[in-house]
Amino acid sequence: MSKRQFFIIIFLSSFLSSLFGASLCLFAKNTTYPPRTIREELEFFSQSLDIIMSNYVTDIPVGELIESSVKGMLERLDPYSVYFDSVEFARMQENTSGNFGGLGIEIGIRGTVLTVIAPMDNTPAERAGLVAGDQILEIDGESTEGITTEEAVNKLRGIPGTQVKIRILHPGQSEPVDITITREIIHLNSVPYAEMIPGTDIGYIRLSNFYSDAGKEVYDAVKTLSENGAKKFILDLRGNPGGLLRESIDISNIFLPKGSTIVSTNGRAGRNRFFSEREPLSPSSPLIVLVNFSSASASEIIGGAIQDHDRGLIMGSRTYGKGSVQSIFPLYRGSRGAIKLTTSRYYTPSGRLIDAGHSRTKSQIENNISLADSGPYVTVGPLRRNVCGGGGIYPDFLFYSSLLSDEELSLVRMGLYFTFATEYTLENPSLSRDFELSRSDLDRFYLLAADSGIFIDESTPEEIRKNIISQLRITIATSSFGADGRYYESLKSDEAVEVAVRLLKETESMRDIFTVAQNRLEWQRIDERALAYEDSIRSIIDE
Repeated sequence: MSKRQFFIIIFLSSFLSSLFGASLCLFAKNTTYPPRTIREELEFFSQSLDIIMSNYVTDIPVGELIESSVKGMLERLDPYSVYFDSVEFARMQENTSGNFGGLGIEIGIRGTVLTVIAPMDNTPAERAGLVAGDQILEIDGESTEGITTEEAVNKLRGIPGTQVKIRILHPGQSEPVDITITREIIHLNSVPYAEMIPGTDIGYIRLSNFYSDAGKEVYDAVKTLSENGAKKFILDLRGNPGGLLRESIDISNIFLPKGSTIVSTNGRAGRNRFFSEREPLSPSSPLIVLVNFSSASASEIIGGAIQDHDRGLIMGSRTYGKGSVQSIFPLYRGSRGAIKLTTSRYYTPSGRLIDAGHSRTKSQIENNISLADSGPYVTVGPLRRNVCGGGGIYPDFLFYSSLLSDEELSLVRMGLYFTFATEYTLENPSLSRDFELSRSDLDRFYLLAADSGIFIDESTPEEIRKNIISQLRITIATSSFGADGRYYESLKSDEAVEVAVRLLKETESMRDIFTVAQNRLEWQRIDERALAYEDSIRSIIDE
């Protein structure tokens, strides 16, 4: 008998035995087997690995098999438990710290071409003369044709002090140029924008992420705005995916009294509670926190703490419900990457489970939902208000932003806003921050859209036309003035901010905000399409 025949017989015997055994289980349901020990399971794994390495038709690096096994184990858990290889682990550390070696540009694929969206202020990219609309044709001599944004980021980032050579085609020019740029440490701000709302005593703070200095950035923003006359605040957490737990605690502490419970965690290691550790910078200023479906994790910790202590009004739509804690476990000090593992769950001060049950299996989801719905819940603040459980943070004041229309989606996907904005910026190099678009400007844009099969005219609903003009202005402001211009312009047409401002204008004290909101329920907006969309996303189960 040949060796090949021997293994075939062994395989068939094992397969038939398992099949027969499975059939017997249908009739002998009470048959039980003693659980195997970890040692026995490791012997099973070692034997399986040895069989593969010794008998598979071609050679496979053992490291690849082990890495695949680790990934396979983690795939049996929730979606947030993952394996990072050494490169991914280094990138994750960069993203968490908000510091990395790079050029300081926001890039994206426009059409099929890698394009500069906007250079950041005072960075190597800006000093090298890169502008919005620049096409990046080559990176270090290699064509960018077919490249993804992620691949381009990997090539452009690197050790500070090293150089990267890029071939650029500037807007309006026919010949590309080669530019060599020295990488520097680039710091990403958690607070990209903080300004007074014109004509009011309201300070607006946009918190877009939770990098390592997020708490300090929000503290500095509140302090500066207060010095400039702010007596009320809007903290915008919409679209903020979360980040470092420590930073969410520090930010909550800006508004909550010393000793207040901010969040608690519960996991295999037990239950932990986290408190505000110092006197608040803003203990009683009327506060509105804006959230939406994309507000997650650390954003939900802040929203839950503010809501449970009756410290401010939560406004927007139900948050994402990412209420689990991940811990990072480096492997071989990071040289073999790391495991990010869910180790506990977040609970608000009133005891609400933030997690909405984003798991890979139906049974895990049902288990999470039953935990989250175990209310009723009452705030721990002086008003003792009823608040909803069920995962995520349910706003006190509902305001759903409308979904984009088909016309708006097409304009974004085809890059037409960006194309027009790039040309417009070139034609108007001395553009004022409060620029105006003429009728002829709009007609030019509509003609550009029509050439691509998107027709905008008097038959287009007025609301859609209004939204298109607003987005065009925002894109031009971004092209001309960067992120600062984008936020400055977007606030002019942000309906959620507009309603928040109107509520705060009628508010005299911190507790007064809840009465004012109750008396202005007609200002709420519940967009049925947006609500249905969010519900459809939440109903998806990753098998």
